[in-house]
This record gives sequence, structure tokens and C-alpha cells, in this order.
Amino acid sequence: MQNYNRATKYLEKGNHEKALQFYKRQLKEYGFKECYLNMGNSYRLLGNDAEAIKCYLKASALDTPFSDNTFGAYDNALGNLGLLQYTYGNDDAAIAYYTAALEKNPLHFDSIWNYANALLRKHCSLEDVDLASAWKMYEYRFKRSSATKIDRSITTWDGISSGKSIVVLAEQGMGDKFMFGRYIHCLRDYFAEIWVQCPESMHAVFSEYNACEQIPAVECSIPICSLAGIFSDASDDWLVGKFGARKFAGDKLKIGIEWAGSDTHSNNKYRSVTPNYFQDLLEFGDLYSIRPGAESIRGVTALNACSWAESAQIVNGLDLIISVDTSIVHLAGSLGKECWMLQPLKETDFRWGNNSMGEKNIWYDSVKVIRNHDNWANVFAEVRARLELRRLEAWKDKMQSMIGDLNAQKY
Repeated sequence: MQNYNRATKYLEKGNHEKALQFYKRQLKEYGFKECYLNMGNSYRLLGNDAEAIKCYLKASALDTPFSDNTFGAYDNALGNLGLLQYTYGNDDAAIAYYTAALEKNPLHFDSIWNYANALLRKHCSLEDVDLASAWKMYEYRFKRSSATKIDRSITTWDGISSGKSIVVLAEQGMGDKFMFGRYIHCLRDYFAEIWVQCPESMHAVFSEYNACEQIPAVECSIPICSLAGIFSDASDDWLVGKFGARKFAGDKLKIGIEWAGSDTHSNNKYRSVTPNYFQDLLEFGDLYSIRPGAESIRGVTALNACSWAESAQIVNGLDLIISVDTSIVHLAGSLGKECWMLQPLKETDFRWGNNSMGEKNIWYDSVKVIRNHDNWANVFAEVRARLELRRLEAWKDKMQSMIGDLNAQKY
């Protein structure tokens, strides 16, 4: 077991190549489920999903022993097989593996959480699912191995009773706060005083409520993403009219771009791109980067917004947003601004549905999804084609306007 223990230490430190060396040495001595599982994890973190699947299948095989020389189903291996199926959009296959994992261990919280994401993506692809159960399973984000951190010291609202005050708790990413923020107004039917926990840079976004960073003295709380499981319908463009628009000089198309998200996001490696892809769009208009601290690149004006209110004003003043899957997309959608969201290379978030949806999604009418079939070059070829069409339509409109003016002068 010495090689296995050394490999696991390297895996925990993020040295996946070194971990693989020692896992392979261990297999030469004695192969067991835990070794195959972590070997698969190493391959997956290195982006070699084909080898990861082989390892997970070996770990899940009934004739492969555990390290204590017992035999049986392995919930962790089955759950990871489901996760890889989800990564490539195979939600039904993923659910089958999650179900098998839960048959072995009903308290395998990671599988419950991942099951919820697969169900929700099917729902967002207009497939018929038990949506109430999906949102209940989504609550297991607080119990999975990499659990969502949140202050649970205040009693959680039951979704039914009325009271004096409630605080909506911040969780997950900035984009979630915009996406699920649409439901907060529904709480007015239940509470006289509504607090919203958020960073100071977002206080203006939730200015019609009591914005706070620290939890105030209130009767109960509700995590912001839990609101979708309680309330159904709410406006997607709930921030329309709340912010003004920045003025930009010149008559070229004004395009806001975003090529990368937070480094801490679990899928950032596959949702972000290098900025040179966007530099190739310079012929179509003026390009602006909104993200604070974004690297300076040729041909792109860095605006470095210092708050979300300023970001909203910038977005309102631009003609079009083209972005990878980041919070800017959710801001644009909430403002009703036209946005083209570039689907990640793999592991698409449930909210954008699967490829059957084409450019549509159920969350924002103003956001169009450009699907990614494992190739960023093809994604940006589609972006260029759309911009070419937009330029042609603008030219036609200009010609028609000129003809109209000439006819008016003639008569």
C-alpha cells in the first residue's frame, strides 16, 4: 500500500502525473477498487477522459476487490462514471449510474447532487421530469464532498409561512445571484422586511431590498438558489430599466467581450478561451472588456468596471455581448441585452440545456447559446458568420434609408 499512499498524497497536492506513476506501481503489486478510482481521478484531472472511464469501469467491476479484499458495488466509481456521462451531455446514462450508486449507498450525497443537475438539464432541454424532486435533490449541494459554503445558523424558511423578516443568503457564483435574484420579489407576499446578502459591489443590484454583507437579526433565511424550488415563474429581464447606459463614441458596432471566468470555478479550464479568438473579431466593431483586472490585449479597450452597477451601465450602452459562460451572461440576460453565450468545451451547466435546444435557453430570451461541439475554432467561425450576417443586414438597412431619403428629395 506504500505506493498507493504516496500516489494519493501527490493527487491531493495536484501533481496528477506523479500520482499516476505511483498508482501504476501499486497495480503491479496488487490492484483494488480505490486505486483504480483515484487513478481515474488523476486521468480526468489531466483531461484524459478515455483513460479515466477505463479506470472507473475497472473500479466498479464486481470482480475487482476493495483494498480489504472484499467485493461488491462501489458507489464512488459508479458516481464518477455518471459524472463523465454528464460531462458529455448523456443525461440518461448519467442518471442510470447515479441510480446504481444510490442503490449501493442511499446517502451518497455527490450522486444525489449530480442526479439533480442531470434532471435539471433535461428540464432545461424541455424534457418532462419531476421538477419538484429535482429541486429537492439540488439542496444536497450543502452535503456533497465539496459542499457549498453558507451560513446555516438562522432557521431556514419553510417556503410556506409568513413573518416579519427574512435574509436571502449568498451562495455559489455571481451569475447565480443574477439568475435566481429574479425570485426575490416573490418574498414580498410573505415578509415585510427582506434582506439580501451580497458583496458590496452588488448592493446597487438589490437596492430595492436591504442589501447586506453580514447576516442581520432576522426571523429566518433562505439560500438564494433555493428560491427556484419554491417559486415558479418570474421575469428573466428583472433588471430592465434599473440602470442607465454609458455613452460610447463612434458609429461602429460596440461589442462587449469576456473570454475567461474565475480560476476557482471547477470547469474554468473548459469554459474559458485565450483572448486571441476575440481579437480576430476586430473587423466587426469596437471591442470592450468589462471584467476588472482583465489582461490588456491589443485592439480591446479594457473598461475595468469597479462595481456591478457600473458593469450594468456599460452593458446597457453596448450593442452586443459575446461571452463565455460567466456572470456577464447572466447580467446581460437580466438586463434584456442581446448576448451570445459561448458554450463550454465540455460539461455544460444545466441551465443552458443540451444541444437539442439550438441557440435557445429557458432562462433568458435575450441570450442566444452558440453550441460547442468540442472545437473552439468552430464556435468562433459561427460567431464570425453571425457578425457577417449582422453587418450585411445593417448595410441593407442603410441602403434602404438612403433610397428613402433620395425618393423624398425627388418628390
